[in-house]
Amino acid sequence: MGKTYTPKHRIEFKLNDGMTMGVAFKGRVTERTVASFVANMNHSFKPGNCNGHLSNKILLYVNSAKVIEQKSGNIVASYVAPMFQVI
Repeated sequence: MGKTYTPKHRIEFKLNDGMTMGVAFKGRVTERTVASFVANMNHSFKPGNCNGHLSNKILLYVNSAKVIEQKSGNIVASYVAPMFQVI
């Protein structure tokens, strides 16, 4: 059997349709890495990509994201999408 562990950080996304998603976040936590992670997530919502099946009625994109430390629950980094963005 495999080994289980609790990741040090998780990232929570709020999407434009009001849905919230959370995934484990690995790597160094900086504003730049969070913005890069969000850009990759936005790309995955396009039709034909790995999360394209979620965008069947409207094109989903990330409005905001926050990286949370698992043990303490503190927010260590955050991201807010610009008011106007081209996806």
